[in-house]
Amino acid sequence: MAFTSCGISILTVNYVKQCPEDSKSWQMAAKRMDCDGIEQDCQQGIRADSHQFVFQYHCVINVWRNATLEVCAFNRTLLGYCAEFNILGSVIQDNYYADCTKHDPPCPSVYNSAEAYKLIFS
Repeated sequence: MAFTSCGISILTVNYVKQCPEDSKSWQMAAKRMDCDGIEQDCQQGIRADSHQFVFQYHCVINVWRNATLEVCAFNRTLLGYCAEFNILGSVIQDNYYADCTKHDPPCPSVYNSAEAYKLIFS
């Protein structure tokens, strides 16, 4: 399962001016969004002990790279591109037009979508 979508994610979208830039701010935003408290049945069929797909807070760009948004969605491993939320697919995915390995400083070639606060985007 390469992508794990969840329709309820669309209802959690909140457009923001910028994402939290450090762990403390990220944790406060995640607490405010309370993704753990949202009832969703999208995890059916996913192993209960799996840490690969966790429904959690994200702060990412949109598909067109012209807005920043917070959303509760399943995390995923990204491969050197900025994370985006695709509203039509209700999924976090790589934005292939935003190669963050070329930023200064660069993002890792592999990272968890829910840990974007660890990256510095220019």
